[in-house]
Amino acid sequence: MTRHLCRVALFLALLGALGGCETATAIPAGAQQVEVDATGPAVILRPATVHAGDVYLVVDLPQNNPQGPSLMLVEGTGGPLTDAEVAGFTQTGDVMGKAFVMIDNSCCGKVHRETFAAGKYAFVLEGDPLPPGVPPSSVTVLQVTP
Repeated sequence: MTRHLCRVALFLALLGALGGCETATAIPAGAQQVEVDATGPAVILRPATVHAGDVYLVVDLPQNNPQGPSLMLVEGTGGPLTDAEVAGFTQTGDVMGKAFVMIDNSCCGKVHRETFAAGKYAFVLEGDPLPPGVPPSSVTVLQVTP
């Protein structure tokens, strides 16, 4: 499947998931948070390492650019990415066998709760779809410790 078709499928799945969204996600006191700054040419994570479990992603995306870059959270089919998958994805943009979560600032606000197992997860910032074999414009890795 081409990257473009993957994006279309993910976009449609995201629309269906957001259809019932009514309120912003609240962050419980003491919960792990990661600031995800995707307003520049690269994704910046603060902090870039967290412990396994629930993590609240506080996402900052450009507000006035509907045609602008999309932010995706990439993981392996069974959870975290292996080192080889991270290297391959960073170098070639190979998306086969990967799971994606499209992240945006929607009616639900800019906070997204994700549950992570120990390992590595990639945040990818991309503009227009790229041909197969072309790496993403920006890949930043979140390290999740046990």
